[in-house]
Amino acid sequence: MLIRHDESTQELEHRQLKTLQKLRMDLIRLQHQTELENQIEYNNRRERELRRKHVLELRQQPKNLKAMELQIKKQFQDACKVQTRQYKALRHHQMEVTPKSEHKVVLKALKEEQTRKLAILAEQYEQSINEMMASQAVSCLKMEDGCYDEDS
Repeated sequence: MLIRHDESTQELEHRQLKTLQKLRMDLIRLQHQTELENQIEYNNRRERELRRKHVLELRQQPKNLKAMELQIKKQFQDACKVQTRQYKALRHHQMEVTPKSEHKVVLKALKEEQTRKLAILAEQYEQSINEMMASQAVSCLKMEDGCYDEDS
C-alpha cells in the first residue's frame, strides 16, 4: 500500500512538473508571439509614417522648385545689374581717356563686350536652372523607387 501511494505521489509530481513545464513553454511562446506582433505593428506604422512624409515632400516639391528658381533668377538679375553698372562706369572712364575721334570704335567694342558677358551670364542662368531641375528629378525618382531614408 505504501509503495502504491509512493508511486501515485511520484506520478502526481511528474504530471505537475510536466504541466508546469508546458505552461512555461506556452508563456514563452505567447511572449515571443506578442513581441513579434508588436515589432510588425511598429514596422508597419513606421512605414506608413515614411510614406506620408514622402507624399508631403512630393507635394512640397513644386513649391521648393519655384522658390529655388526664383532665387537663381534674382541672382541672375543682380549679376546683370552689377554688370551694367560696371559697363557704365567703364564706358564713362573710356570716354574721358580716349580722343573724341575714337569714341565710336571704343563704344562699339565696349557694347560687344557687354553683350558677350551678358550672354555668358544668361547661359549660366539657364545651366543653373537645368541642373536644379535635373537634380530634383533624380531625387524624385529615388523617392518614387522607394528609397525611404529615415534621415530625409
